[in-house]
Amino acid sequence: SGEVGRHFVEEANRMASQNSQLMETLAERGQEEAIELVAGEINADREELVRQQMEAMERIEKNSVGLEADRKLAHEVENDMDEATRREIERLQRSGLPLTR
Repeated sequence: SGEVGRHFVEEANRMASQNSQLMETLAERGQEEAIELVAGEINADREELVRQQMEAMERIEKNSVGLEADRKLAHEVENDMDEATRREIERLQRSGLPLTR
């Protein structure tokens, strides 16, 4: 009966060892899957950030084109006003009126 008892103890130890190996394997797989999941989320986040950055750069480019057009328009308006002021001064000079304020 000692032999039978020893056999049961050995079998129980073997099963416990298999169970712990199985648990380690499952834990490793779980970690790998968790790592893959997190890596996937990180990549998705990175792709989203790159997309947002590209959109922002496009908006900045469009705005800078708009700003350059605005700058040119402001310069043209300023030139037109300078020209109009110059013509007004010339007209006043021709009229003979005093130009003091």
